[in-house]
Amino acid sequence: MRAATAVGLIVLAGCGYVGDPLPPALHVPARIADLRVVQSGANLEIYFTLPEQAVDGVGIRRLAEVELMAGNQRVDVAMLDPGPARADHPVARLAGQKVGFRIRTQSLKGKWSDWSPVTEVEVVPEVERPAEVRAESHPSGVRLSWRVPAGYQVQVRRKGASGEFEDLATAAGSEWIDTGAPMETPQVYTVQARHPKGALSAITGELAVTPRDTFPPSVPEGLTGVPGINSVELAWDRSLEADTAGYLVYRAVGGGEFAVAGPQSAAASFSDRNVKAGAIYRYAVSSVDQKGNESKRSAVVEVTAP
Repeated sequence: MRAATAVGLIVLAGCGYVGDPLPPALHVPARIADLRVVQSGANLEIYFTLPEQAVDGVGIRRLAEVELMAGNQRVDVAMLDPGPARADHPVARLAGQKVGFRIRTQSLKGKWSDWSPVTEVEVVPEVERPAEVRAESHPSGVRLSWRVPAGYQVQVRRKGASGEFEDLATAAGSEWIDTGAPMETPQVYTVQARHPKGALSAITGELAVTPRDTFPPSVPEGLTGVPGINSVELAWDRSLEADTAGYLVYRAVGGGEFAVAGPQSAAASFSDRNVKAGAIYRYAVSSVDQKGNESKRSAVVEVTAP
């Protein structure tokens, strides 16, 4: 009797507690909530994320099928693994229509997810690329110009240090100036037209340019000349450009030709002591930047030496 009791106790001690039974997995994929459609060139680019979990939180390694609808047209989806995905559909098949896009997925157990929210897109005929596209040096950096229909905008991108193109601006009108482009450094751009309803053209070919400072400072203004003691005293307003290095004074005797009256001066004034009493002198002044670019000459002043 004692032996039997001992055996019973050992058996009871060796038995663990068995918890409540788990409910069966539903195998229903979670609904896709990030469906996004972009019209670009000849295609509608459709972006979404295939679910990584079922509605009950159980992980999904692979899907059996993805059903993506553009109105009543089915769009092929090649990817079945969870994660970010994309599918393309020709613009020509839907141009001129307002189309609702929706998507659902099927698990390997044959269970379908709910449909995603409908994403509506007004599909327009294929948007043409910008025409007459140019990239050229500008005093402030790089000037990009193009021709697009009235009401369109243009998306500007520049190649970054990583080699990938990065969005810079969405510009209206026929040009945009990249003031962040450093001089003497190669730059590469692309542009893309944007229809008023949001559709994009295909991207243009790459536009390569190395901006160079070949632009002179502004012409000096306010030049005045007055007789001094055995001299003619000149003064003018400073040029506003930050890279202005100095000024050159030009002088002509009577009706003669102009010639440089002295070395370049950083000051906005000049004292001409090489004068003869009673002689008539004409003066003009130009500004010069740090690259040696010289402006046109200012308005001429005429002074009779004392």
